[in-house]
Amino acid sequence: MVYLCGTDLESKSGMATNDLKEMAAASLSDKVNVIIYTGGCKNWKIGGISNTGNQIYQMQKGGQLKLLEKNRGSAAMTRPDTLTDFISYCKQNFPADRNELILWDHGGGTVSGFGYDEREKSAGSMTLPSIANAVKKAGVSLRHFRVFSLSRHRQGEGRRTAAGRTAAT
Repeated sequence: MVYLCGTDLESKSGMATNDLKEMAAASLSDKVNVIIYTGGCKNWKIGGISNTGNQIYQMQKGGQLKLLEKNRGSAAMTRPDTLTDFISYCKQNFPADRNELILWDHGGGTVSGFGYDEREKSAGSMTLPSIANAVKKAGVSLRHFRVFSLSRHRQGEGRRTAAGRTAAT
């Protein structure tokens, strides 16, 4: 699961597009599903991804993005309910023994949490306790994930702390 909040990292520099190209170049086993939730960006550099709404894609073998859900609304990517929706969708449509969750966007680690939604600036960021609650509300715990990662900028400390703190509870 890749929760890809493009924001100005994408609209200014195409960083999310570059990471999608890296994912497309990967050799995937038939047993691996890469499901990507997109949103939070005013100007995606890659064609087809909506600048106004949230969508769900599957990275297919051979590197093609398959659109699974054209319109998941336009709720801020930094709202815990939006994350819950994505995790629940994956749990229902792509059940797996092992899961990985990557939250891709700006971040302030343990201090200010995850994300900045370029389309919904007033939404603020998602705190680490809010992330843990979003996962729990989806009917899973962080123990369900083999990897739980916050991506980009100062989130490295959040990666260890979020996984450690929540797994301990």
